[in-house]
Amino acid sequence: MKRILIFSALIVSVLGCDRVEDDKSWLDGYEFHDDFYYTGLSDIQKVFLDPIENEYLVIFEADFNEEVLMNIEDKGFMLTSYPTDVYYVFNDDFTIPDYMRNCMSVRIKGIGDIEDIPHVIYSDNLYFSHTGSLEGVSNKLCVFIDESKGNQHYVDVLKYAEKLKIIPYDYNKYSEYMFFACTNDSYGNPAEIANWFYEEKNWQASPIWSLGEWL
Repeated sequence: MKRILIFSALIVSVLGCDRVEDDKSWLDGYEFHDDFYYTGLSDIQKVFLDPIENEYLVIFEADFNEEVLMNIEDKGFMLTSYPTDVYYVFNDDFTIPDYMRNCMSVRIKGIGDIEDIPHVIYSDNLYFSHTGSLEGVSNKLCVFIDESKGNQHYVDVLKYAEKLKIIPYDYNKYSEYMFFACTNDSYGNPAEIANWFYEEKNWQASPIWSLGEWL
């Protein structure tokens, strides 16, 4: 059955780097954390994380590539990866902000204020897992949609996605995963948001941000 979704325009209202201040009473005191995240469906495991000091992922609007790279250097950062296109598999059921349709990512290192870099959609620390993999290399996460619960689970996931200010961009009915992107307006990074889904709603969710994962 085709689902017709109207996703609130509030997720696209601000492209800057300031987190949005709003009513958070619905969180009931929950504290977002990214010291680990959950992975797996039937055999749930924790992947423990350590932030890499002064190393970051930056996702920005590709139309301003030269300006962004110049600002990165001017702000005292150095590139640790080449700028690359960010690909999302867009689903026509979702309203996708224009800026997500043409963006790039780069990894940087240095001491400075990332919030001073213009045209940034998302930025956050890079991490090492305790198994040695590089983590934090995308702004994506997925949530498992339990089709046995009918359409209501699909609707509920989207309802909380809007509250958390994450952007749905695809739903794969065969794998039953819905895919989301975080921005600097979101309530957290992909690990923090995925942890909230699991710990508060008991819905399986994981970031898609390990180097080598399908991004």
